Amino acid sequence: MTQPALTLYDYQKKWLADSSRFKVGMFARQTGKTFTTTLEIVLDCLDAEAQADAPAG
Repeated sequence: MTQPALTLYDYQKKWLADSSRFKVGMFARQTGKTFTTTLEIVLDCLDAEAQADAPAG
């Protein structure tokens, strides 16, 4: 069985799934907010790159 590259908590998954332009979150210390927001930026960049490479349709 293949393991996922990253294991995220449910609240991190919900944060990533929310594509709102502006978000307000209340995070406690040491809960992964920097990791989660950085992952969101990386995923957004990868998505933008994939859309730029897609053939016009």
